[in-house]
Amino acid sequence: VRVGELKSQGVYALPMFAVESFYYSNDVFAAIAEQQASTLGCTASELLEAARQLALNSIQEQDLIYLASRVAERQLRDQLQFVFPGRQEMIDAVSSRIEISIVSPYPAELAKLKSLVAAKDLDSIICRYPIRESGILSALCKGLRIVDRADYKKASLQQALRDSLGEISELLQ
Repeated sequence: VRVGELKSQGVYALPMFAVESFYYSNDVFAAIAEQQASTLGCTASELLEAARQLALNSIQEQDLIYLASRVAERQLRDQLQFVFPGRQEMIDAVSSRIEISIVSPYPAELAKLKSLVAAKDLDSIICRYPIRESGILSALCKGLRIVDRADYKKASLQQALRDSLGEISELLQ
């Protein structure tokens, strides 16, 4: 409901937990791997596979709990906004007690995350969960043979700049 409301106002909700997930999206990740492969004299697919394996292997039980609970917490807050009584409902209420009952989204979210890990669907995990607070990003960098997340971020910004300049020069020709 809220997404449609925002869209009508010209605001488009992203299908990811955080905007910074774009840095680790499939397209950016593949472009960085291509650049690294040409620098290191190996193939991008070797780097991508190593990075994906390290990232998936880095996910521990405490990460599953934390990531699923963060998404469930956001879902719970969204649900609460829809069940809060309005001002008139509070005025008209017979009792001064307000009771709200909501089913916890956590068990379903944990099951979903576990199934994504089992399916090795790293792209969906990156998109849906706040992975910056896990070891996933560092593992991805290690697999690409990039020193750290700060260097990866710089490389992705440079790649975006190169891509943008390439598009602009094509338009000018």
